[in-house]
Amino acid sequence: MERGLRAVELLNVPQSPKVLVFKGKCLLLLGHGDEGCSYFHACTELYPNTSFAWNNAAICDLREPSLRPFQREKLQKALDLAYRHEHKEAAQQNLDAYVFWQNNNYQGTFDGTLVY
Repeated sequence: MERGLRAVELLNVPQSPKVLVFKGKCLLLLGHGDEGCSYFHACTELYPNTSFAWNNAAICDLREPSLRPFQREKLQKALDLAYRHEHKEAAQQNLDAYVFWQNNNYQGTFDGTLVY
C-alpha cells in the first residue's frame, strides 16, 4: 500500500476519481482513517457522479455514530450512479448490510466493501 501511494506521487499521476479513491483506500487500510476518508469526500465534491466515491464515503461516515442515520441516502446514491456491474454489486451489498445494521440499532459491526 505504501509503495502504491509513493508510486502515484512519484509518477505525478493526474488527479482523477480513481486516483483519489485509490489514495483514500490505501490510507484507510494503512490505519490513517481520517486522511483516507478525506480523499473519498473530496472525490464526491470534485466528481459528484462517481458512484464508488459515494460508496466509500458512506462507509467512512459509519465510523461517526452521529452520521450513521444519514448513510442510507449516500449508499442509495452510490447504487443509483453505478454503471459497472462490480460497483452496482458492491453498492447493493453495502446498502443491504447497512439497512440490516440500522434495523438492529447498529449492534455489532458493519462489514462493508470499499471499491477500488
